[in-house]
Amino acid sequence: MNRSEKISFSKGLPGFEELKYYVLEEHNEVFSYLKSTERDEVSFVVVDPFPFFPEYEFQATEEALEDIGFVDGDNLEIKCIVTLHSNVQKTTANLLAPVIINASKKQGKQIVLHDNGYTAKHLLWPNVTHTEGGDR
Repeated sequence: MNRSEKISFSKGLPGFEELKYYVLEEHNEVFSYLKSTERDEVSFVVVDPFPFFPEYEFQATEEALEDIGFVDGDNLEIKCIVTLHSNVQKTTANLLAPVIINASKKQGKQIVLHDNGYTAKHLLWPNVTHTEGGDR
């Protein structure tokens, strides 16, 4: 998928239902921005969850897949919205409500998972330790 191509979210994103079009812009090898093309100030940091959470799995409903026009053979991308924190140890990903994108048809949707044990705040780097100061 060409990252400058608009992705249509027919129902918007929760809390931003009026905004229907976004672009996915790569920031670096880890993070991307999901940016509204209708309001410049609306942008979300997103991440591919699988490098961080290899066991992450869920089943999207047939309705969700229909909403993004998904058929066998389409390229499906999964992104999770990130909450950045000044202390990198506290940076989290929302595994409860992934963003699914049909890259083949440029259609997306944020879905909310139920009864799966995921939350909106999973630490990206749970094993990173930070020491104050340092030896000289």
